[in-house]
Amino acid sequence: MRRNVAKAVRRGDVKLVSYRGTAVPMAAPEPLATDLTIREHFQGISAATLRRWRADRGFPAPEFYVDRRGFTQWSKIEAWKKTQSATSPIAGRQVGDIAAHAS
Repeated sequence: MRRNVAKAVRRGDVKLVSYRGTAVPMAAPEPLATDLTIREHFQGISAATLRRWRADRGFPAPEFYVDRRGFTQWSKIEAWKKTQSATSPIAGRQVGDIAAHAS
C-alpha cells in the first residue's frame, strides 16, 4: 500500500495530509459553486428565481455558508439538471443554447 501511495504522490494524483506523523491520502475536494456562480451558469437568473427553484423545484440547497455566501456541490447541481423534465426550459440545454433560444 505504501508503495502505491508513493507512486500516486509522485504523479500528483493524491495529496497527503499528515496525521499524527503518518502521511494519509486525502481525497480531492468536490468542486463548489456560490449562488452567484450558479446564477451565471443558468444564463443570469435572478436571486429570486434561484430561491423559487429551491422552494418549488427541489434545487439543491447550499451545503454551508461563509459570510452569508452559500456553497453548493456541482455534482448535486448536475444531478438536479438531469432530473428536470423535457418540457422544462432548462432541461438538457447549455448556457449558449438558452441565449440562442431567447432571441
